[in-house]
Amino acid sequence: ADGFVVLAGSESPKQHVESTHNYVAALREHLIEQGLPTDAGDQLRLIQDYTFSSPSTAAAVMLARNANGRI
Repeated sequence: ADGFVVLAGSESPKQHVESTHNYVAALREHLIEQGLPTDAGDQLRLIQDYTFSSPSTAAAVMLARNANGRI
């Protein structure tokens, strides 16, 4: 009910694509500044579960591009 949880250990590309929505890029940057995803070589890896406001926000942030979280 509070959102969509992405589990610790989930991986994400280090760089978002250029066409990524500004709010997604800003949220990714905020999470990186908070130290939630850490450097895992070629990827970033979440160090703890994180609840996103919606499946689409979770998908976009974790895929580092615009995405529909229902697909």
